[in-house]
Amino acid sequence: MRKYLFSLLFFAAALCFSLSPSFASAATNDSAGEKLISPESVGNGVAVLTIFASSDASGSSFSTDGHAWITVSNTSSSNSTVGKFAGVAPGKLVSLGTWGNKSEHTGLWYNLEALFVSQGAYNNRVSLSIDLNASQLSSINSVIANSDAWSLTNNCASFATKVWNTVAAVKLSGSTPTSLRDDIKKKSGYVTNLSFSSSYAVYYANGTGTPIRSKVY
Repeated sequence: MRKYLFSLLFFAAALCFSLSPSFASAATNDSAGEKLISPESVGNGVAVLTIFASSDASGSSFSTDGHAWITVSNTSSSNSTVGKFAGVAPGKLVSLGTWGNKSEHTGLWYNLEALFVSQGAYNNRVSLSIDLNASQLSSINSVIANSDAWSLTNNCASFATKVWNTVAAVKLSGSTPTSLRDDIKKKSGYVTNLSFSSSYAVYYANGTGTPIRSKVY
């Protein structure tokens, strides 16, 4: 039992520290089940929330491989704010994820995943998307604005899941990118390799203040 607990702690300690993306060519979209809303399309709300998980691991949900994040696309006719990132133009998208292995900042980042995907990373990602009304966007903005942190128990997967579960009727669970990926794939209508483009430069969160432009990315 002691050996098992030590192994489990070892895997947990590495969570989201093995997240250097593999820059392979991006795959085309492949939807399963019912048609979902694309972040590039206009639904019935003011925004589209998408949750992503990517992992090459198979089998154990304790695997620390991969990454998880969300994107929020502005589908309204005016500029909007996502978290603390203001001035998101109609039709534009922001990605958000927490990181524990970036020397410039530990915690929440804006548009870092969008940059990596534009370079060909995470080409095994799965996702789910939902429309958001104004009230729901306000609800996730409150969660995002208070999520500039990273720890073993508040990692990239738990951040993405927390934001999603704040507004989604279909709840998700996952304490690692691998377990979140597996849970997303259990839902009808998940999408493989949903494409999205980088709309803005990379920023990192500044607590509950205005995000700071990255000097590294």
